[in-house]
Amino acid sequence: MLEQAVKIAEAVEHLHHGLMAVVLLGKPTNLISKKAIATFEVLDGQTQMLPSDQLREILKKLEHTVQRKLATILQISKLGDRAFIDAEAIVGEEKTPATLLREYQKLAQTAVALRVLLHTRGEGSSPVTFAVPENDIRHKIAEIKVREQGCRTKVKQEITQLVQDTDQLLIRNDLPDEMRVMLEESRDGCQQNLEHVAAGGSLQTMPVSIEIIDVEDTEEAMRQSTLSALRNSRQSTPLQIDLPTDGGFFGKIKYWIKGLFS
Repeated sequence: MLEQAVKIAEAVEHLHHGLMAVVLLGKPTNLISKKAIATFEVLDGQTQMLPSDQLREILKKLEHTVQRKLATILQISKLGDRAFIDAEAIVGEEKTPATLLREYQKLAQTAVALRVLLHTRGEGSSPVTFAVPENDIRHKIAEIKVREQGCRTKVKQEITQLVQDTDQLLIRNDLPDEMRVMLEESRDGCQQNLEHVAAGGSLQTMPVSIEIIDVEDTEEAMRQSTLSALRNSRQSTPLQIDLPTDGGFFGKIKYWIKGLFS
């Protein structure tokens, strides 16, 4: 649930930032503030060193692509949250909506950054004209901001739930030391993410990445834990679990939980 919530929120965030960049492309470059592009990815050093004529050629292609794909992006914006991350919901170019939204944000923001770079060299560039009126785009952005806030709230709720679930595991007396350390690290990471999102930070730059967590149903696991505790109390030797050497942190947790509840 957490991974799904984060992916949906990220897709909505890509949509929001992509359309904001579209609005900036429609403005004269001297009206684009530094604050407006503060969250953009910085152009790599190699790109910044390119001659202006090459930058103009790249910018021309980017602006054309952003213009051409705007209608598709606005169509995607009408989809439901789950459709954004549905691997089978292919929308043009045989890509998922989430992929197209991420790529569109990158294209539009890179175009803005190139225009600003050229402007710093004393070379202006004309605003981009889009088939969709700016007021319509701004109205869509206002809708998306409300939607994005709801998605962020969902992410915070899911992270909070994961912290609480981790706390429930940590109170167990039969946790192997290695698993206890990993759970504590996981909880710390979740807490960092929660503070980051609560402070308004981007979902794309959370301190700790969210990985797939595929474990047994929580309620069933809790019911089974009672039986497991009874079984463990009859053992004369401490519980020993052989952890896999690969599969990552959550892979080890899944392996351990399955062994504990079997």
